[in-house]
Amino acid sequence: MGSSGINAEYMGSSGINAEYMGSSGINAEYMGAVVQSCTKTFKGPRDNAEKSFFSEIVASMADQDFSHCGNYIVARDFTTLKVWDVRKSEAPINEVQVHPEIEDKMCDLYECDCIFDKFQCSCSSQAPVAVTGTYGNSFMTWNWNTGEQERYTVRNLKGPQPLKGQPNFRTEKVLHTAWDPSNDNMAVSTFTGVHIYSKHKEPEKAAAQDGAIQRHSL
Repeated sequence: MGSSGINAEYMGSSGINAEYMGSSGINAEYMGAVVQSCTKTFKGPRDNAEKSFFSEIVASMADQDFSHCGNYIVARDFTTLKVWDVRKSEAPINEVQVHPEIEDKMCDLYECDCIFDKFQCSCSSQAPVAVTGTYGNSFMTWNWNTGEQERYTVRNLKGPQPLKGQPNFRTEKVLHTAWDPSNDNMAVSTFTGVHIYSKHKEPEKAAAQDGAIQRHSL
C-alpha cells in the first residue's frame, strides 16, 4: 500500500512518514543519508469492528506534528486526531473524534471527492494542545492530557455551533491550520481567507473583504 509523508532533510533531523491504516513512522536522517525503512512505527488502535468501503480511506494519515517538547506526535486522519508518546509506539495515548456529526454522510463526501480532503494539525508551544479543522468553516483545539475540547466557527466567536443542515463540503471547511511556535497565536484558513486567533491579545480591526488576513480573539 502506498504512503505519503513529511521528511526533514537537514543534518541531525527527524522526519515523520504518514502511512495508511492509522499508523505513522519516524525516520532519523543524518547528513543527507537515504533511509530505506522506518526507525520506529507508531501503530493505531486495533479496530475489530466490521470494515466498510470507506475504512481505509478515512484511516489514512493526512498530517502530523511534534509537540513543542518533542515527546509527543499528534497525527490527523479524516475522522480523528491521535497523539502518541514517542517512547510508547504500541498505541496512541489518546484520541478524539473531530466531526462525529458527519459519519453518516460518507457517501455524500465520496461523491464530491471531499472524503479525500487532507486536514492539517498543529501543536501549541505553550501547552499540550493541538488545533485542527473540520467542515462548516469550523476548527477545534484539544488538550490531549485533560481531554478538554473547544470548538469554534470562523466569524462566530460566541462558542461552538452545531452544523445546521448539511454544509457545502467543497467550500465550507478549514483544511489548513498552524500554531505560532513562539506564542499562543494560531492561523486557520477557509475557502475565502486566513484568520488569526489569539487567546491573550485584543483583536485587531478585521478586514472588511474576503481573501484577506483577519485577526480575532478567542
